[in-house]
Amino acid sequence: MKQPTLIKITGVIDNLQRWDGEENFIMGSGTKAVGGVAAISAAAGVTSATAGVTSAAAGLAGAAASAAINTSDTEDPVEFFTCTLGDKKIFGRFGIVSFRKGDDVTMAVEEHADYWEAYAVCRPKDRSIWMYPHCGRGIAAYWKMSVKLSLFASITMFVIMMALMSLFFLFDHSPDWSRYFRMWINFAPLSVSTLLTVFGVTALVFAKFGRLSSTIFKTLGMNKPDHVDLPQYLKAYIKNNTLSDPERRKYDFYSRWVYRY
Repeated sequence: MKQPTLIKITGVIDNLQRWDGEENFIMGSGTKAVGGVAAISAAAGVTSATAGVTSAAAGLAGAAASAAINTSDTEDPVEFFTCTLGDKKIFGRFGIVSFRKGDDVTMAVEEHADYWEAYAVCRPKDRSIWMYPHCGRGIAAYWKMSVKLSLFASITMFVIMMALMSLFFLFDHSPDWSRYFRMWINFAPLSVSTLLTVFGVTALVFAKFGRLSSTIFKTLGMNKPDHVDLPQYLKAYIKNNTLSDPERRKYDFYSRWVYRY
């Protein structure tokens, strides 16, 4: 994934439109320019005060959604949106778009010919942040998480295989100690291969999102952007605060990539 050149902008959201869609982020480039261009045409139309133009803009938004969906292969469900922030036309996609018209926000955006693409939206009043899909950990925090995940998978594999061999040993009426010892020794390479496989897959497939997250955090002016870990920040916030059901739902698993900063 090529790292975008981002800038930070602030303003009040206006002319917000949302629609459901799907997009390939894991194996694809993640950016559907055709959908973005069509959607921004819609956003431009909404700025007109006439009902006719507003209706036409709504049709263009639907066309943008179809264009984005039709260019996908292995998709994540997302919500696309367009809005204006001052004189800037914004297009983006998040796991869920739960910010609203009138919200005072800060965005990390990339400039295109006819629009600006949003990679993160921060709402200071409740410190909520909407991140580009699969983003949330800076590259250092991402590698830390990846190592923990790989070690957990490796140790789990070793423990399971040891338990199975112990059961075989218990039910063997004439156990060959040397044979079982060799089998147990062979589990060590299997455990190591599991660790390397998990680490390799996460490195090859998901590290690009760690690098993108660092770019976003740096643009937003966060301290030590490579070490920012929004999932951990959110976990600590939920643990240390009594949340109402609506607020808890705002940050639950199905909201995907909506955090606190």
